[in-house]
Amino acid sequence: MSAIAKYVISLLLLFYTTGMAWGQVDGAMETIHTLPCDTVCPAIGDTGFAEQSGQLRPAYDMERLEAESEKRIFIIHVQIVLVLALSITVLLLFFYLFRFYRIKKELAAAVKKARRADEKTSGFLQNMSHEVQVFLQDISGLSDALIRESETGKKQEYAAEICSRNERAQRVIFDILDVSKIESGRMQFQYEKISLNGLAEEVCSSIRQNIPDDVEILLLPCEDRTFTADPARLNRALFNLLHYAATHTCGGRILIKYESRGNEVYFTISGENWTMAQEEYQSLFDRLAQTSGRLEDMKLEMLISRGLLVKMGGTLTVFPDSSGRTHIEFILPDHSLN
Repeated sequence: MSAIAKYVISLLLLFYTTGMAWGQVDGAMETIHTLPCDTVCPAIGDTGFAEQSGQLRPAYDMERLEAESEKRIFIIHVQIVLVLALSITVLLLFFYLFRFYRIKKELAAAVKKARRADEKTSGFLQNMSHEVQVFLQDISGLSDALIRESETGKKQEYAAEICSRNERAQRVIFDILDVSKIESGRMQFQYEKISLNGLAEEVCSSIRQNIPDDVEILLLPCEDRTFTADPARLNRALFNLLHYAATHTCGGRILIKYESRGNEVYFTISGENWTMAQEEYQSLFDRLAQTSGRLEDMKLEMLISRGLLVKMGGTLTVFPDSSGRTHIEFILPDHSLN
């Protein structure tokens, strides 16, 4: 029998029991007010009221009537208590049945979600194994060709290709290891005082060598501030965010600025020609979605940056403005004041 059927049956039972109880109460009250005369006082049934000295003299047995009334009232009180107890019991039954049904539904949804995550994880591991194997086979093939090749120009070309593929494979594998360290809490942080302006200029200088030629990184004038943070982790997070914005913009400028507000610093990164679809916003920080493609196409910058900033007590948001352009904003607290 389903939970809904149980609810309906219990509700009907409650209505029926309550109606019967109140029917008995009404009957008892009516009995008290309409007791036959021969029950109250036998003399009433035979002689009625005796007329003596021009006055009517009632012949009710008051003591017996009061005793009968108290008995009936006691029975009514007991019935009311029983009805209230039954009502509370039924309400509790409804509550626990509803709670059981809700927990059952939540557990079913959790199991379904866990199965989907397990399927995605299995697919990711299978894909990773295949892609890493392809990379290793490519490197092995290029190494064999390098050994057999006698022409110097070809050797240099093969050697450069081997180094390039090796760097890409190592970068992605290290990114995956960093994600694992962040999620497991094994990432270590070393806080020290740094110059925000110096850090931002250093990141902008290094990122210019790793972005398309039609993209320009511009650091807006900001008031310098001494800030306590992990310089290596903050540098990595800022570099990843700028690299992601630069590789997804269609030319133009990437603007970066920061602003000090009390104990916090607000960083903003925006692209003049950078727009994202709504589904990209939804899957931007999904680890399984970011690692479901080919090895060289994996983009874990946003996932790693958010993990690093959150571990340092900050927040990271990506949002579009009224014109549809994408903006990145992250807030980081000064750890010297914590």
